[in-house]
Amino acid sequence: MRPSIKPFVWAFALMLGLGLSAGAVQAKTSGTHQNKVRKDVVYVVEGDIREARISFIDSNGNVEQDIVRVPWKLKVSVPCKRKVSIAARNMSPSGHFVARIEMGDKVIKEVSGDGHLTGIFTETLTCP
Repeated sequence: MRPSIKPFVWAFALMLGLGLSAGAVQAKTSGTHQNKVRKDVVYVVEGDIREARISFIDSNGNVEQDIVRVPWKLKVSVPCKRKVSIAARNMSPSGHFVARIEMGDKVIKEVSGDGHLTGIFTETLTCP
């Protein structure tokens, strides 16, 4: 009686499959993959001021500028390892205000300022 080669074929196929899986895991951790992973970031400006002139980096990496009523909040989705930033300038006659960057439930950067025409700026990486 001839020995069956089926167990050998299955073992070889299993090893080949595991090798491909390991390669796939390795590719997912490369720098290229991190550029495809996106993180939701929330920009916030709040305080006892009426208006602020803001600039921030949008989802596409462009700098956007606007004059907004405070409080103001915007959620953007950006690639991992991209810097995000917000700058705000008080356009009201006086007051205290805060600009911050949040990711999930965490404040990842926050700055505050007081007075007319005070400017504040914060910048950070989305995936440190």
